[in-house]
Amino acid sequence: ANGPPTVVTRNLGAPKPSSVASTPSSRLPDNQLEVLKNIRASSGFRNVPVGPALQALKAAGKANGGFNQEDFSQAYCDLMESYDQPIPSVDMQSQVFNLFDRDGNAFVDMLEMACSSSLLCRGNEEDKIHAVFDVFDDDGDGFISKPEMIKFLSSVYKVVLTPKVVESMSVMGVDVFEPEHLAEVTATECFNVCDIDKDGRLNVNEFKQWFFAPQNDPSFMFSPMKSLLS
Repeated sequence: ANGPPTVVTRNLGAPKPSSVASTPSSRLPDNQLEVLKNIRASSGFRNVPVGPALQALKAAGKANGGFNQEDFSQAYCDLMESYDQPIPSVDMQSQVFNLFDRDGNAFVDMLEMACSSSLLCRGNEEDKIHAVFDVFDDDGDGFISKPEMIKFLSSVYKVVLTPKVVESMSVMGVDVFEPEHLAEVTATECFNVCDIDKDGRLNVNEFKQWFFAPQNDPSFMFSPMKSLLS
């Protein structure tokens, strides 16, 4: 997987569609969410709690910084077996790997793993926010960096930002065409509000307060993800 995209601060007050490049191939078809739901229903992940799942996969992929398809299939089968779930078929193993491999480079890095696992596994929004933060928080200090958040959100939005979602956001006055653009805007707004000391790190509790606070109203940016995290 590629490294974190360049952070670009954008004005949320008056989005300009003409300033955002867009191509039809950059947006997933509207049936992508249906595909995701079908995989979630059939893969066994929905019966595995998100926190332990991410920690198990993190441990399995730590030596190489992620997984090729063979290593992923082994880790996936081991995880299902540890929770008394049926061993997935070879076809299902391939489908799940392709879902996780968001940039299509035949390698699932830790951010892609965290993104897709949080969408598939069992748990509420708070469980999944904590689980994702814990994947990156190697020293246990409870912080995540802005580039990590941007890359994670980009992976999520590559799944959920379909043409219908783009259209509904446009009606709400938010013209965003690319997953990376929406991720940059969202992370920038979050850090502007929460990163008081401007050290480029965000405490998980500070992020949760912003995410759930009605007065900050981030729902227009997070609604595609929130519907899947619930």
